[in-house]
Amino acid sequence: MDFVFFSKRPFAWAENKLVEEISKLGYKAEVWDWDQVEVVAAPFEFFYQGIKRELPKVAMFESRIRSRYTLGDRLYLFDALELLEQQGMTILNSPQAVRKASNKVYAANVLQRAGIRVPSTRMVSSVDQVGSCLKEWKDIILKPLSGHASIDIKRLILNEFRYGDEIADVLSIFQEIEVWHLIQNYKVLCAQQYVSNPGYDLRINVVGDKVVSIWALDCFPNTWRTKDINEGKKLRKYELTKELEDIALSAVSALGLDYAPIDLIEGPDGPIIIEVNSALSIWPGHEKSGFTIDPEGSVKYYVQMIEDRIKS
Repeated sequence: MDFVFFSKRPFAWAENKLVEEISKLGYKAEVWDWDQVEVVAAPFEFFYQGIKRELPKVAMFESRIRSRYTLGDRLYLFDALELLEQQGMTILNSPQAVRKASNKVYAANVLQRAGIRVPSTRMVSSVDQVGSCLKEWKDIILKPLSGHASIDIKRLILNEFRYGDEIADVLSIFQEIEVWHLIQNYKVLCAQQYVSNPGYDLRINVVGDKVVSIWALDCFPNTWRTKDINEGKKLRKYELTKELEDIALSAVSALGLDYAPIDLIEGPDGPIIIEVNSALSIWPGHEKSGFTIDPEGSVKYYVQMIEDRIKS
């Protein structure tokens, strides 16, 4: 097998499209359900659907495998992926790079050391630590270390007016309740200083050393959020500047990723990276709505990346 896109059912458009295009080039390619994979460590054996198989030459992994992993701690998922890599399977993106990018605090440090602007970022594990961040920064974003789809992201704004019933020195009674529950659930969180912006985020897709698409996500009225559980997202075209291109390419290189969707905002001092993702961010509308740099779309660049690895 030349290429396998590991996913979870129901399979999505992106993995089916890439497998379809790779197959058109004469390679053997399929989408496989990760829940039907079994890895035997010693002696090494690989099974799919109960049948012993040779490892694919090249593989990609749909983000739901990581974000909805239920068979144990995600640490062991990364260990399993690294084991497959050690046995000769090329994985795009590599487990090591995904592990780095997935931890928002760790990734922020890597990017900052590479000279890339990021918000002030800290790891917090108590109500008091969150309070210290809020006291210093006045306005903060609190989120899971390794989250997805903007779930459980909170914005806390310092309110120095006290009602008299607070049980924390800095947080209001309502803030303390939410923070306590987040810490109970996640144990450790990422706190970042909120950066004022024009009311929209940017997303840039990078494949290898090329930016293949860019778009803006406008905030919904009367909120800082760009995603809504019912209304989805408000997307529009956005012009790629040389500065944005350089920042995006530098971020992908710093984290060692093969491809990445990058979230940025236009801050007071210039573009700031909020986070670098390691999942695919393409869909039918993405290819037809003018977001891609190439009028023919971006899929062919992912296909070229995969084919290059098959040949190498």
